[in-house]
Amino acid sequence: MDIIFKIVLILVLIPMHLSALTVQKYEQTPKTSSMVKSLVNKITRKHIKKDLKELLAKSAPGRMVGTLGHKNAFEYITSKIREYDIRDSSLVSIQKFSPDIAAVKDFYKKDFDKQIVDNLSPKTNSYKIWNTFTQSVLKSLDDLKDVKGKNIIWEKKGSERPEEFIILGVHYDTIAFDQKTMKVRLDNQTPGADDNGSGVIIAMNIIKLLSAINIKRSVRIIFFDFQELGFNGSKAYVKKYYSVDSKEQWSGYINIEMLGHDSTILDKIKKSGNMKLYIRNKGSVGYKKDFAFAQAIVAAGKKTTSVVKFMITPNNFNMSDHINFWPLDIPVVALTQDWENDLNPRHHSKNDFFETLNFSTLHANYKYISSVVISWARMLEVK
Repeated sequence: MDIIFKIVLILVLIPMHLSALTVQKYEQTPKTSSMVKSLVNKITRKHIKKDLKELLAKSAPGRMVGTLGHKNAFEYITSKIREYDIRDSSLVSIQKFSPDIAAVKDFYKKDFDKQIVDNLSPKTNSYKIWNTFTQSVLKSLDDLKDVKGKNIIWEKKGSERPEEFIILGVHYDTIAFDQKTMKVRLDNQTPGADDNGSGVIIAMNIIKLLSAINIKRSVRIIFFDFQELGFNGSKAYVKKYYSVDSKEQWSGYINIEMLGHDSTILDKIKKSGNMKLYIRNKGSVGYKKDFAFAQAIVAAGKKTTSVVKFMITPNNFNMSDHINFWPLDIPVVALTQDWENDLNPRHHSKNDFFETLNFSTLHANYKYISSVVISWARMLEVK
């Protein structure tokens, strides 16, 4: 019986350890950009596709807060992180929070007044559509007022400067709107392959890489909840964890959003691989820090892949969680697709599914961002 028990135990544990990335001892301490590139390339396009397909299957038909698919996505992400990082499961923490429904409703009302009421006649079709959208969102927020959010937080401390953190954020929830009426679809049918399954998979594989190597500065990766209705997860995180008196130094925040779509047919400038690195407007508080941070990101990222290029764009892009980091005295950037020229027309719909993505671009985006994080964490010169 002892032998049988040992065999069963080994069979149970093997899948977990095979999920962790295997690297040689010399690879655990990458010292050059070429070593970083070699390490990053261990995770192939095939791995990225497999991970995303698995996430979508586990969370079908969608990850809208308060649904079974959302619950399954939470459990899938946390379990996979613990498989990738076999050091200590306590390094994954969960922040439970109550969404600030009143504040979010006020945000949507003011946005509607500013963008629509002040510019359009109530008789126009656009006014009617956006009014329907706003009222639908407000009702959805009321329906979800008792639902708790769950942010998933993973971190790895650096050996030399553990107080210095770079923070990556992705949201894992989804939402769908009826494309004609712009009402929230309560049937929860939105796979969310691009928005934001693509970001989740990139972040998870960065964890897989970082778990296998030695780093000098600290990295924290957060999977935000309740993003699709007012960026609640990031708001709750900043409110609880940021303090000017903290010993932690937040060296910068990188938001990862929708990085799986790339089309030359739909693209207004007919280019592939054109991504955007959004920062605050010139003249805005924080612009100079954002721009310097963005330049360092581009310098590190382009050493690993030329398939994608991230264009630094100062335009106060405000469509994701990074906006809650703007009030802090840190550099903030958002890495995403080209919203001006090649925005995925399927996002927030039931058609945002696996087969529509450009996996060459998604894999290149993973390589670009992971090399940036490793270079920063290893304190490698990128100029």
